[in-house]
Amino acid sequence: MQNRVRFLPLLIVVLVVSNSTISSAATQIKAGSKCSKAGQITLVASKKFTCVKSGSKLLWDKGLAILAQPLFTAIPAANNYEWDVTVTNYQGRNSLGIDFSYSFAVDGGIWNLYSKTKMSKETIVVNQSFKLLEIKVAVSDVNNQYLISPQFQRVFRVPVVPPQSISPNNSPNNAPSTLPALVNVLQGVQWRNEPGYYIDSTPAARVLFRWPKPLENNLRGYLFKYENTSMITPPCDLSKALCELPKRVDSKVYKRVINDSSAEFIVIDGLAINTTYEFSLYAVSGGVGSLELITLPSSGFKLFVFTTGEAVPDAPTGVTIG
Repeated sequence: MQNRVRFLPLLIVVLVVSNSTISSAATQIKAGSKCSKAGQITLVASKKFTCVKSGSKLLWDKGLAILAQPLFTAIPAANNYEWDVTVTNYQGRNSLGIDFSYSFAVDGGIWNLYSKTKMSKETIVVNQSFKLLEIKVAVSDVNNQYLISPQFQRVFRVPVVPPQSISPNNSPNNAPSTLPALVNVLQGVQWRNEPGYYIDSTPAARVLFRWPKPLENNLRGYLFKYENTSMITPPCDLSKALCELPKRVDSKVYKRVINDSSAEFIVIDGLAINTTYEFSLYAVSGGVGSLELITLPSSGFKLFVFTTGEAVPDAPTGVTIG
């Protein structure tokens, strides 16, 4: 019994010294403090610090906030064709500077980018019949960090059929009172090339468009149309007289829907670098039905923009922590 009493104070002293050492080591890793090996990476809480050379010294950099994989809930808002999606681990201040991209797919088909916003909530409206619905969310930031959520999936025994929307192609008797009015607004649009970014390892361009605030009271939103105008001449086999005419690199016409009458700008991303695009922007007013189903006119004022890749950073590389 006497031996136990003799060694107990010594044990307490050792534990106190050990905890003090751990606490001291944790407080040393902060922006501007000294480090020992250039290129070393250390994770502290939700930040990644890198040891960099500053003059003749080795110091920890200011740190990079690490993106968390988006986790979300998807709840039907109305009859299973409208879904309220909420990213549960990016709320309030945490979402500043972060883009949320909401996508969905039906019946195992291609993924559709529904919207890209800085808000952690979105209502996805599916305007076609389906039995299988899939939803996913991606987060990205200015440091080219990009993470995709697990996929939500719901199978229905009976196909979900959205209500019939009225559009210029299927409106009853083509009644003018039911059709939306499309006004081309590109005359007042300003644009600029934004810094490039990466989709996986492929560099891509983005362009920002800004337009005057509309004065119309019954404005419903905007429709944005764009297409790649680049041409390519296929290889010609003269021995077989198989010479094809020049054709478009990308023959698809893209459309972006802005369901916000107060919107004054949009960023179009996923564009090819050093490429000319043709853009048209229409304000939508009056009428009924879904904006997604409105057919865009082929005529109207058009704006041609050449995307640049000058601001694209170096390709991201793998980082070894150690």
